[in-house]
Amino acid sequence: MDSLYSEALLDLGKESVEGFKLIGFFYPGGDNAEAIRFNEEYQAKYGSKPDTYAAYAYVATSVILKAIQEQGADRESIKTYLETLKDYKSATGVISFDENGDVVTVPSRLTVRGGQFELYQ
Repeated sequence: MDSLYSEALLDLGKESVEGFKLIGFFYPGGDNAEAIRFNEEYQAKYGSKPDTYAAYAYVATSVILKAIQEQGADRESIKTYLETLKDYKSATGVISFDENGDVVTVPSRLTVRGGQFELYQ
């Protein structure tokens, strides 16, 4: 459940969530260069950590802007671009769209260790 991946879990759960395992679609502490860059730029601009929903908004906007740049600003051009988008490296991981227009991606596997989120294998 991606909704559990929040600072509130750490703040409210304290030591009782130590070792808790969950998934997250935006984790800036791994090897995803796009996530790291977005995290740094967001914090520099807003003075706070971005949450998953900020990352989702950023990625959605980035994809639409790329579609407009590559295909044009009309509805059909954007739709065609999205239908063919595969393996787009984003702040929320590598994304593609399936035949139904749904995003296909693999979430990060996370655990709580030392009061912080970190990747686990």
